[in-house]
Amino acid sequence: PEAGCYAVVGKMDEEEENEVLLAVVNAFCDADKNTEVCKPDLDAIHVSKSVGNSSAYSIPGCDAAVPQFTPEDGQSWLKALKQHGWFRITLPMQIAQAVQELYDFGDRFFQQEAAIKTQVCDSREKYFGYQHRPEYLKELVQFRENSWFPKLELPTSFPNAFNYLLALVHGLLGTICVNGLQMDRRYVDTLLERGEPKVARTVTRSNLTLFHYYDKGTAEDMEVDDKPKVVTGEDLKGVSCPCHSDIGLLTIIPQSRGSTGLHIFDWTEEKWLNVEEAGDPPGSVSAVVFAGEQMGRLTGNYLVPAMHEVRGTTADRYSCPVQVCAPPECLLDPSQASSSVVGTLHQDVASAVNAGEFMQQVSSSRVSSNFPRGKPQQ
Repeated sequence: PEAGCYAVVGKMDEEEENEVLLAVVNAFCDADKNTEVCKPDLDAIHVSKSVGNSSAYSIPGCDAAVPQFTPEDGQSWLKALKQHGWFRITLPMQIAQAVQELYDFGDRFFQQEAAIKTQVCDSREKYFGYQHRPEYLKELVQFRENSWFPKLELPTSFPNAFNYLLALVHGLLGTICVNGLQMDRRYVDTLLERGEPKVARTVTRSNLTLFHYYDKGTAEDMEVDDKPKVVTGEDLKGVSCPCHSDIGLLTIIPQSRGSTGLHIFDWTEEKWLNVEEAGDPPGSVSAVVFAGEQMGRLTGNYLVPAMHEVRGTTADRYSCPVQVCAPPECLLDPSQASSSVVGTLHQDVASAVNAGEFMQQVSSSRVSSNFPRGKPQQ
């Protein structure tokens, strides 16, 4: 109390209680040294508010910009993913502003000469860095946590913008898994690289990709390092990113800047929807959310990965999807989901699989329009 710290310990298991007590001791020690107690980072330990899954899944160490969702949110989103394959949310103001800052940066970056942009093509085998795919009339640069390129001058707000979006998807995924699928909270934390097992890594699987889609006229004017085999939009039937599913757990794609083009196949409507066509009201930014291949495997195919593509762009289009992927050492365990939700699992998908091996298996069997599959993924 003298240090201004209080702890409320409810019904917890021994491990959780020890974590709380340790945090209190550290806080008292810091206060005694007259040092400032820092906010926990995105990898901070999560402590359940109550036993069971009836309480909200909290997002450890997140800035106030990221909202705390309700159990009803998780149930509603799970229903939407099951029935439609996707859902839409309105981004909080601070995160919406961060998205606009990402687009501002992308606009400046992609206008540079090819020789400058290709300097951030550090590691093709790990699938991050800059890529130009003229046959699809697009260019992109992918970032992972701890993969900031020394030759790339990023605005000081860039890591925060990435972290905001990543934390938001963590909250969405955690709420869906805990409150929708009724999974154990500590298991869910291992999917988000916050619980055990946790292995220090320099490059994460979760990623942010900035895309620049351009039209045929722009393609003819662009300076490129190797003369592109420009396949026109007519040859591709206007498709810049062919129909595919993402490989991770959950993807969020904020409303694009410029031309629309993102289409998602709706399982209930049984047709492709241009989910960006309506646009957003002035002053707000929405985003679409959908499941990937890891989520499908995690739920024993209860959830089906969303099929989506980008086509019909008529001018420059900027997009910044964030994809959360499970760390390679964890298990995708369908038995963690309540049978009262997902029903009886088919024997072929009922057992747990290693997340890294599953990702490698799916990735190696694909042709990507973003990164050439020349080397095995690390």
